[in-house]
Amino acid sequence: MTQTASKPNRIKDFCVYLPAVFGLLLAARFLPLIGTAAMFVWSLPVILCVIRDGLPWGAALAAAAAALCFLLMGPGDGLIAAVIIAGFGFGYGAAMKKKAAPGKTLLVGIIVSAALVAVYFLLAGILGLPAFDDVAAAVNESVDEFFEVYGSAGLLDAAVAEGMTVQSYKAQLVSAMTGLLPSFFIVFVTAMAAVNYIFAQYVLKKRGEDIRALPPFENWHLPWWTLWGVLIALMLLVFGNFFDREWMGTAARNIFCCYAPVLLVGGVSLARWFFLRVKLSVGIQTVLWVIAFITMSFSMIFLILMGAADAALDYRTAMEKRKNNLKNGGLKR
Repeated sequence: MTQTASKPNRIKDFCVYLPAVFGLLLAARFLPLIGTAAMFVWSLPVILCVIRDGLPWGAALAAAAAALCFLLMGPGDGLIAAVIIAGFGFGYGAAMKKKAAPGKTLLVGIIVSAALVAVYFLLAGILGLPAFDDVAAAVNESVDEFFEVYGSAGLLDAAVAEGMTVQSYKAQLVSAMTGLLPSFFIVFVTAMAAVNYIFAQYVLKKRGEDIRALPPFENWHLPWWTLWGVLIALMLLVFGNFFDREWMGTAARNIFCCYAPVLLVGGVSLARWFFLRVKLSVGIQTVLWVIAFITMSFSMIFLILMGAADAALDYRTAMEKRKNNLKNGGLKR
């Protein structure tokens, strides 16, 4: 006789997951350092509920968690926490329950991240949240403090180019940093989406849940179509210089800043794959990574270019096909 799988006790599970969310929110409210780390695991109870008990119960838990966020944190921080918990939790849970590919599942998180930024700035004025102008003012204040400290130490004279005053140099720096603020927000929430997914995937696999696992890090690869954004940025940069449109140049720089960390991860993954393919020892790999860290200004650019080239050419797949052809009696003619 075959044994039937026991059905989950949905009410019991709900009564376990909701206090877990409540505990994470309390930690975030009263323990700032732990609360910052909790932002990267807030979605886990909702993900577990969706996978184990189904979409309706997951949606109910996400709604209850959102209500707790507003009660404990107020409208500002509560809105951010609610979107993280409900958005990431329900989105990732639904994708994992359907056994979607890891890339598509992470794409759900990126879409939720974009929605988080959009909702935040859309409701900033209504709820009294720090809006873009407030963040820009904070950047200006920070730069003022930086210039005051380093100016009193006499370190600015060497940094300021000849023919430029300290005030003009500061204004140029503030303008550049303010113009890149949208990309900073997007990179932050995208990183949050990625860490939430990686951590949730790790915990779920440890629990024995039937989900599609992430490939090993050395096999992480960006599809070629992701480079369309880079091409759009290049076009905006060229047209912005040609037609003297500053907003085009600013948009291009923001796109480049959003792509840089993603391509950097792709480059590091490709380098790791090369190290394993040529069977470098752990000691030699460690030395190479230390050298890369010391020469970060050069190595980061090199790794970003490696990531872009790998997305365009898919070097690993080509090498694996060649290796398989050789095993099967030689290259195909």
